[in-house]
Amino acid sequence: MTLNTSQVSYYMTQRKKGITQHISAMKAGISVRSGRRIEKGEWAKTVFGTGAHAK
Repeated sequence: MTLNTSQVSYYMTQRKKGITQHISAMKAGISVRSGRRIEKGEWAKTVFGTGAHAK
């Protein structure tokens, strides 16, 4: 699944409110692992094709 900016924005808004990773991810419609990647700044690499798996 590819993350979109709306999901990332919603996830981060929830996290800034103090909501847990699990609940924030569920509300944003993403996996907890994706949420962790967002927080580490790794999501943009996947979206923009600059990550290790880019073709």
